Amino acid sequence: YLDAIAFVTGPTSSTLSLHRLSTVPNNVELPNGEIVEMEVPVFGEGYNFDFNSPIKQVEFCNPFIKGPRHSNTILVRTALSINIMNIETRKHSVNLVHFAEIDPTMLFGESFAWVSACPYKPYQLAAVDVSGNWGVFQISRLANPSLLHSGRIFDSEDFSNFKRISWGISDKNIIVLSRSYVKTFNLETKEKVDIISAKKWSSIRDYKRVVDDSKFAFLLTSRELVWVEVSNGFKRMLVWKHYLDAEDPSLS
Repeated sequence: YLDAIAFVTGPTSSTLSLHRLSTVPNNVELPNGEIVEMEVPVFGEGYNFDFNSPIKQVEFCNPFIKGPRHSNTILVRTALSINIMNIETRKHSVNLVHFAEIDPTMLFGESFAWVSACPYKPYQLAAVDVSGNWGVFQISRLANPSLLHSGRIFDSEDFSNFKRISWGISDKNIIVLSRSYVKTFNLETKEKVDIISAKKWSSIRDYKRVVDDSKFAFLLTSRELVWVEVSNGFKRMLVWKHYLDAEDPSLS
């Protein structure tokens, strides 16, 4: 088990920096003058890995399944490709090893917009490109990455490069989102279900699956923050109208 933090740095945002993370006791003065002892995070030994293009997304693989099977893996999406990195740990240091790379030509040749590690199966991931084309890939230690499933979404009214992909309740279900739609796909039956169409009254800004519970996720739109259950369809559990500026770019 390793506590670590990864972040993007460098003049062109093309360097991934990984550091061990630990805590030390420290006395902290509160605004009211009271002194309390707190555990303060500190960086330990680190390692930098340089890519040949700007980094757009960094994701630690956090499986629902128990055990360390791929908890030492980081996905790095750059402007050119998706890179699978393995973390090697030593007593006082960490190291990053480039394990595999997925090029856009393995799907439909468009730039990748998002990547999501499968929380149920090690070395499996889903990716979507800026045009809404999606694919599920298998990573192997003995061979190049292979495409297991793929699909295409065409929407003549969707001009945004914003796309998201996430896993559903099992490794047989994925969820694909754009600014204007949410769709689910069953990888076994090839069934597609249109969940949300937000073309008129709002736009989708983000979607986050709850790491510790595969049944739940949060959907952010330009008008609402929605807590949803995905175990049987896409059920709204709680809706909060945030009344934030719909044109605020920080919401995306």
